[in-house]
Amino acid sequence: MATNNPKRHTRTWALSSPDPPGENRNAADHHQHQQHQGSWKSRDWSPPTQVEPSSAPRPSFVAESEPPLPQRGPEHRPKTPSPDKPLTRRSGHIGPPTTTTTANNNPTPTPTTPPFPASPSLPLTTPLTLHSPPPPTSDTPLHPEDLITDVLARLASSLNLAQRFQPTSQTRPLRPFERGYWLVDCRGWDAALKRSAWGFLASYLAKGAAGWGTSCTRDAGFAWLRVYCWGGVVGHMYLVLYLMSRRRVLETGAEWVGAEGTAVVVVAARAAKAPAAEGRWEVGGGS
Repeated sequence: MATNNPKRHTRTWALSSPDPPGENRNAADHHQHQQHQGSWKSRDWSPPTQVEPSSAPRPSFVAESEPPLPQRGPEHRPKTPSPDKPLTRRSGHIGPPTTTTTANNNPTPTPTTPPFPASPSLPLTTPLTLHSPPPPTSDTPLHPEDLITDVLARLASSLNLAQRFQPTSQTRPLRPFERGYWLVDCRGWDAALKRSAWGFLASYLAKGAAGWGTSCTRDAGFAWLRVYCWGGVVGHMYLVLYLMSRRRVLETGAEWVGAEGTAVVVVAARAAKAPAAEGRWEVGGGS
């Protein structure tokens, strides 16, 4: 009886038997096509929202040949020195240190020029050049008489400049502001006189008695001595040489050389006289 019902048999075959190959392929292709269309329609094709300026990354313009800057961490950052600790001096710093720090943190100035006592014990290894202090700052006109200090003026008055300074020859008149130097031959001086003379000049120039613009130099063996000065104080500086050499400049002679390199003023050497009484030497005595 069951075999005579065709509808019931057909339905049973459709549920239990697999679909034909061609029909299953068409159904699968149709199903994938519907999924693809659904995903295409479900996408968001609207333009992206604009990024806020504060959060947008800033472009960095770096040349192609420029290497990237290294990222320094906290360990590579320079440390700020503590105000309680003194700054350390590195080897790359230029110039010598001007002060030295002691244990109690009191800076002590480092002397740059040793003192020169006017005594025969002065060694001949002292510096070969001496300088006067610089002139004071001023905006007033400079006159020839301004080159003569009070000490030089008193020296010219006490030693009678017109009598002591009598050049043997002079090629031309001197200009007050021209430069030159006194040249003294010291080869005949003994070691004690050389020490005393150099110490006297060092003390005289250091306190500004010779005026600004005056300097002295000598060779290492003390065979010669130069005293640079203005043309307006040539006679006054000859009196300084007279005192410095203990009148020995009268026996050796001296000449003042101008900027052109030739002697302008010449004081010839005199014949040596008998030495004065032992233990007495008068500055204001006769020549």
